[in-house]
Amino acid sequence: GEMQELLRRLKAKCRERAQQAWFEWSAKAESALRGTESADGHIEGGLHETLEALESFESALASNKDAMAALLCDFEAQRTRVIEETEAVQHANEHYTHVFEHLREQQREENELRSRLAALDRQLEMETKRVVSLDERAASLTKSIADEEQRMRDETRPLRDVERRRLSLEATLATS
Repeated sequence: GEMQELLRRLKAKCRERAQQAWFEWSAKAESALRGTESADGHIEGGLHETLEALESFESALASNKDAMAALLCDFEAQRTRVIEETEAVQHANEHYTHVFEHLREQQREENELRSRLAALDRQLEMETKRVVSLDERAASLTKSIADEEQRMRDETRPLRDVERRRLSLEATLATS
């Protein structure tokens, strides 16, 4: 947009200078022709004016050529700047694309780790329930064993009482 505007202004300026030089030359040429046509003997003056008009036109053309060269130089400098800026933007885009890909990869890894962690949490919960169940069974078995030991003590108490009496009687017999 900026370069097109620059070229448009350059063309307009060249047209304006060429028209101005043409009008000057044309006016001088008409004046010279009038002088020639009037046959008042000033043909040489008219030719001189025509030559001056041509020189003025050539000078305007040279000036236009210099202005065009300067504008083209400016245009080329701006074109080079735009190319460099475009390349810089492309490099930045490549960098950001790489960064975003890296972030997406990290997010994928994070999601995978969260999924694994959730699976481990579920497994831990199941194992905890199993341990609690085993603890409850162990407590039940311990109570059963304690109950069985008590029952056996209760059942063997009469035998122990009899044994104690026998030992007591034997001791009494042995002393008498």
